[in-house]
Amino acid sequence: MSDSDKANEPLTNAREKIGEVFLNGNHTMAGPITNAKSTQEKAALADSLQAARLAVLNHGSGHDTTGGATHYNQRPTDSRTPMRPKDWTSGAPLHTQSGPYNNSLNRLRFINTYE
Repeated sequence: MSDSDKANEPLTNAREKIGEVFLNGNHTMAGPITNAKSTQEKAALADSLQAARLAVLNHGSGHDTTGGATHYNQRPTDSRTPMRPKDWTSGAPLHTQSGPYNNSLNRLRFINTYE
């Protein structure tokens, strides 16, 4: 994923929010990527690591830009509807929306955080 001139904030900020979701209690996220090969993958990994460091520093000082969000997803549209996986009985309201960003297929994606 990369920054877009249409994004409401830099991708680093959105990645920081993903880190905050993890720190707020969602520990079921994907595992680490340690085999980045291309220059683009290495840059994304370095940016993600920097965003994670910022999330940890902010969390330690009591600052959370997600307002306590514990879930996130990526959507192809700017839909603000609640997140509702199939096994949930009700939806989780949107806390933040970042984007749109370019993904590896040159399609725009939004990163959303939820209660």
